[in-house]
Amino acid sequence: MANDRQREIKRVISSWLTEKLNELGGTQYPELETFKAQVRSIVLTSLERINLRLHEINRAAQQKFSLQDGLALSRFYIKGGNAFRFTVENQQGKSDWDTQIIINPWLPTPLINYLYAQIEDAVLDEFYYCSEQIGTASELIMQGAGNSLSDVIKTFWLASDVKVNPQDTTLLPAIYQLNYPPQQSIKRVFAHDKTGLWDYDNRPMMGKTSGNKSGPGMVFNDAIPPFVLYRLGYIWTTKLQDNVVPTDRFPLVSSPILMEIIDVTIPRKNTIEAVALWEEIQSEITLDTLTINPAVTDDALGYLTQVSLPFPNKDYHCAEQLTMLGEVADGSSKHADKKMKRFKRFGTLWASLDEQQQTRMLQQVIQPMMGVSNIHQYVIQDPVWLQQAFQDIDAQDRQTITPLINQLTNGHFVIGQNEGLTPTENAYIIALMFMDNVHFRSTQATPVTQQQLQHYEGIARQVLENLHTRLQARNITNINIQEAAFSGDIMLHQSLAESGLFDLTQMPLSGVAAMFYIPVTNKDAIELCRELVIDELMRPGADIPPDRIQYRMHNEQQLTRLSYASTICVYNQIGQVKLAFTFSSATPGESPLLSPFKGTLVKHVNAKAMAEQRRVAAGMVKDYVLRTAFAKQIDMLDSLLPE
Repeated sequence: MANDRQREIKRVISSWLTEKLNELGGTQYPELETFKAQVRSIVLTSLERINLRLHEINRAAQQKFSLQDGLALSRFYIKGGNAFRFTVENQQGKSDWDTQIIINPWLPTPLINYLYAQIEDAVLDEFYYCSEQIGTASELIMQGAGNSLSDVIKTFWLASDVKVNPQDTTLLPAIYQLNYPPQQSIKRVFAHDKTGLWDYDNRPMMGKTSGNKSGPGMVFNDAIPPFVLYRLGYIWTTKLQDNVVPTDRFPLVSSPILMEIIDVTIPRKNTIEAVALWEEIQSEITLDTLTINPAVTDDALGYLTQVSLPFPNKDYHCAEQLTMLGEVADGSSKHADKKMKRFKRFGTLWASLDEQQQTRMLQQVIQPMMGVSNIHQYVIQDPVWLQQAFQDIDAQDRQTITPLINQLTNGHFVIGQNEGLTPTENAYIIALMFMDNVHFRSTQATPVTQQQLQHYEGIARQVLENLHTRLQARNITNINIQEAAFSGDIMLHQSLAESGLFDLTQMPLSGVAAMFYIPVTNKDAIELCRELVIDELMRPGADIPPDRIQYRMHNEQQLTRLSYASTICVYNQIGQVKLAFTFSSATPGESPLLSPFKGTLVKHVNAKAMAEQRRVAAGMVKDYVLRTAFAKQIDMLDSLLPE
């Protein structure tokens, strides 16, 4: 298995190869210019076909399982650099095409498994088709050319100044040779608990009707949580240059390196990513039209001059760039070297907005992700860390970033009113604030104060007591609100402590003051309780404004059926969840309540229900730190549960 340094070198070389594929052509290599245009047409047509196949799969699933009309099952959309260029910069793509498929996480497990299987078959089938078409185009266009694609790439490589880090003095072409295998392959990588790796490792790429000697290969990676990755691209390998001895800094890199063309990701089942993306993306996707050059490889393709593909809006791209910067700030990123790329994209995005759009994005996207009510009053918490975090960028970028950090250190800013700063520099100020916020809150997390605990538990007690009274007044006696169980951080800590497995100093705090789990009898009872609880929350005594209350209906897979649930979240004035109620129709046998707690009669909920409640709550918040804390808590809980 590759170590961190080998993976870092692979990422750099893969990025260079992918960019170079999209820079082919010019007067020196006119055939490659034509080939590049053909690859783009073939790829965009394949992406449209994947989207149409997904609609077909959804329709077939609705018929097979007799589902209701209008029930959303899955969505496909373009993301990443090309989506950013199209939506924000109004430019055509010039890198690999990153895409994502999301599946409705609230569907029954057998139906989700069916969709995953059908979608994988569709992607594999389309990748074979796309590879064969690209291979045919390569043979038609490059026939008689003085240089092959691989020869040109190798020439560019030897003349390049690629480094692992900007401050490095050693160029990678001085260390590594690039090799292009004579036959591309399909490689599957499974997690260690899956069987069959031996059967799928490096199969030769075969077309449906030919040997497909010139088309790109594929990598299907099922071993990197929280996503399953499907990649189409030319697979390269490296070896050390003659007379070069491997070192820790420049080790042997024996695993394949991909020159990426298409990347399809699918969030795994039961992950926060699957829940959160599904909830957010529904309102963020539009279908847009792109013009393409007619393909030369297929009569059917030759008539196409445009395709329609789904692209997310600017809110999505704002959240995407900030999320990746948040991963740098909390130390979870595997691509920290790309932070200036994220800064520059965020700067371009911000500069594309008018003042009204900027204000709306601050209020609806950025401040909620930071967990603050007014970014204009934000004060930098750790300027020393910020300075250190940008020591590894190149000198020109450092000349831009360092003065901004110095200005932030001297006080807070009113975004948009900083005299002498450009819109891009204003964007950098926001990004620096965001990273400082994430870093500080991730490393200096504090528990809920006693005052907050008393306040929100008092609200919960009043709401549940009044709910009990109102149910009795309606002669409803089969719902026992007194069975409410605690499920917050204290109970989570207790459950994990009982296992004796965990270093609980590593358990992140959610910041939620109180979480409750209440068993009821059926779906009708859930809806009644939800309606009454929301009414009680808005009444005098609790006084929660309606815009600080959200709920989500969901289901829970049991051994013999689906049970139903509704989770209600109460937010404070800055969008942080402080109180959560889950009403569930799971029976005591399906979701037992546990007691005593530390010698008391207080009930607490089981680990499975705790994880499910946090999954749902995480999909209802935008706060990056809180969502990340929930994700880590769920990982710890899931380690105690059977798959």
